[in-house]
Amino acid sequence: MNGPEYDRGLPSQSGKPDNQDELRLPPKPSQFFLLLSLFVRPSLALLIAQLHRMWVFPLFLTLAFVTVAAMFSSWSFFGKCYPVVKSIITAIADDVTPITLNDGKFGWRDEDAPYTRIISGWQIDFSAVCDETKFSESEARHGVCVTPKSVDIWSKDFLEQGKYRIEHVWKERQIKKFSETLAKNGESGFDRESFVAIGKMCCLLALPVLVLGMFLRYFWVILLCQLIFCVTTAFLRRGGAYALVDLVVIGINLSVVPTLVSLVWNAAAPSSWGFDNIYFVAFVIYLLYAFHDAKTGNAPVRDNEGDEL
Repeated sequence: MNGPEYDRGLPSQSGKPDNQDELRLPPKPSQFFLLLSLFVRPSLALLIAQLHRMWVFPLFLTLAFVTVAAMFSSWSFFGKCYPVVKSIITAIADDVTPITLNDGKFGWRDEDAPYTRIISGWQIDFSAVCDETKFSESEARHGVCVTPKSVDIWSKDFLEQGKYRIEHVWKERQIKKFSETLAKNGESGFDRESFVAIGKMCCLLALPVLVLGMFLRYFWVILLCQLIFCVTTAFLRRGGAYALVDLVVIGINLSVVPTLVSLVWNAAAPSSWGFDNIYFVAFVIYLLYAFHDAKTGNAPVRDNEGDEL
């Protein structure tokens, strides 16, 4: 298997035959055969993918698996958060509405009296100014502070130290622009029903954004693993045994199985590791399995001088 007869089907240093008459490529297999080989004989599948530059179908599968994982994770997160957000919106609507917008400033019922309430672990404040002392002393881990000219969200990073960070969601300029938009439609604020309806609609509109964020987060981990694989392989193979395009094709095919494993694991045990953490471990294990299969199965990999590695 290691002699000249087997070498006839191998790519040269750049991944292409030097002499098309002497080195003929084997016939291109079906995509199903390539996918099955990735599970059973990864070294054979990677060699076939390198010879025929087969990458479109594996890339499509990887993107499809990542999309499903992002949708599943987002829906699971949304299912936990939506009841909390709904209870907060309903409580605010009962206690604070009607909310008005005049001259770029918020107004609410009993505007002169500060309103503070903890709902589902969130502290809701309506006051003339945000009292940051309240944030440090509050038992809540998160909170929303609404003033006539701003809407801020704060979160405690270190509970034992009482530290927190503030995200400015709406500033005076955004509130003024929103006020002008409502004025063009002949509106000046929200009653209870409209406030609850808008709050629920905003939650639903946030779901696609959440899916996109999850997708980018997961896909970034896959890209990072592919980059590490390409860089390390290029350095370990002396003399440039693989062309860059060959490494990219091999890396794309290597991503299919770990992505599927991560998707199934995350769906079966969503409370365990996240998809990105599972993928990193699965990719390393699968890479070791492919190397082991290449050695035990006598799959040839040649360096620049033609010697087997």
